[in-house]
Amino acid sequence: GTFCLALTYLARLAQRHLDVRQTENALILMAAYPFAIYFSAPYSESLFLLAMCGLFLSAHEERFGRAALWGLVAGLTRPNGWLLALPLALLMFHEQARPAGRREWLRRGVAAAAPIAGVLLFTYYLHLQFGDGFAWVRGQAAWGRTFRGLHLLAADRLTYMREYGMSAYLTDFPTDALNTAAALLALPVIVPVTKRLGLVYGLLMGVLVLPPLLVGGTLSMGRLTSILFPLFIWLATAIPVQHRVTVLIVFATMQGFGATLFFTWRPLF
Repeated sequence: GTFCLALTYLARLAQRHLDVRQTENALILMAAYPFAIYFSAPYSESLFLLAMCGLFLSAHEERFGRAALWGLVAGLTRPNGWLLALPLALLMFHEQARPAGRREWLRRGVAAAAPIAGVLLFTYYLHLQFGDGFAWVRGQAAWGRTFRGLHLLAADRLTYMREYGMSAYLTDFPTDALNTAAALLALPVIVPVTKRLGLVYGLLMGVLVLPPLLVGGTLSMGRLTSILFPLFIWLATAIPVQHRVTVLIVFATMQGFGATLFFTWRPLF
C-alpha cells in the first residue's frame, strides 16, 4: 500500500518532465527493478520513497508546511535522510523564485531543515530508550562499513575476475555481483540525470549513492538504488522505444532471481 501511494506521488513528479506514456514507463521500470522486492518486504524502502516523493512534490508546489512534514518523516525513517536537506535547500533557495519576505524565508528554512530534525529526533529517542543516541552510527560500523576509495572498490573485483574469471565471480559472489551492477547503473547516470532533470536531482542521486558507496562498498547498493526515483524518470526517456520491452524483461527476470535469493534466506542485502 505504501509503495502504491509512493507511485502516485512519483507520477505527479515525473509528469513535470515526461509525457503520459513516459510517466507510465518510469513507474513500470521502478516496479520491475531487480531490487524492487524490498518494496514488498518489511524494510524502510517504501516509506522512505513515499516521504521523498511527497517532500519534493510539496516543495515544487511551494507547500512548505507539507514539505516539512514529509521531510520529518524522511529523517525519522532513515539516518541518511538528513542528506535530503541539501538538494531540498538547493531547490527552494536557488531554483525557485526568491522568497518574498522574512516569513517566506522562515517557511522555506524550516522545510529544508525538517529531514535533519527527523534524524535528531530519532537520535534523541535512542538516547532516551537505550542511553546511546548514536547507536545508529555504531550499528552501521557493525556491518564493516569503513571508508575506502572507489578505486580500491573496483580493484578488488577486477583482481578477482582477472585471477579466477568472470564466471567464478558471478558464481562465488552472486549477491555482490547484483549490488555492483546496481552501483554501476546508478553512479554514471548522475551526470545525465543532472542534464535532463536539473542539478537538484543530480545532487539527490549523489548524496544517496556516493556516501554509502565510499564507506560500505557495494553492500546494500541494490536497496539504496531502488528508491532513486530520478534514475527511473531518466531511464524512461533514455531507453529507446524498441528496447523497452527487453529492458523490462531483464529487470523482471533479475527481480525473480533476487526474490529467490531473498526468500530462501540468502544474504541479499
